[in-house]
Amino acid sequence: MWEISNSFQVLSFFRALILGVFLGFFYDFWRSVRKVKKFGTLSVFFQDLSYFFIASPIIFSFLLSLTNGEIRAFIFIAIILGFIIYRVTLSVLIFKIFICVFKFIFINFTRLNSFYYRMFDSFFAFLKKIFDFFMAFFEKWRNYRKKVLKKK
Repeated sequence: MWEISNSFQVLSFFRALILGVFLGFFYDFWRSVRKVKKFGTLSVFFQDLSYFFIASPIIFSFLLSLTNGEIRAFIFIAIILGFIIYRVTLSVLIFKIFICVFKFIFINFTRLNSFYYRMFDSFFAFLKKIFDFFMAFFEKWRNYRKKVLKKK
């Protein structure tokens, strides 16, 4: 007969609680990116949609592996409770850390990006000078060949 022990249910509840904390952590990751780099309303909608499309398979896989696909209300309550506990306690600190990290990344990426633009601009300017030199040379050579062929 199928038996589900109380200890298994308590353990499942705490695992679901941890999953809720993880999903809250992941949501703070998305929120901090939005806070550092301003996005439009449509972009925020698609970010939230992508969070949903990432979180849903995680929850489904969790249910499939833990309860053999059986939907139990206390699992969903634990996930929501874990999310709320994370948002009330650790979210403020983690969110600020994420913001600092992403500001650092975006600032350095912008600097690195401008460095590469300057480097490639000078490189392409050099290549353009070489190209112009050869084009002028071949133009002179073509004009010379035309004159030689006209004389014959």
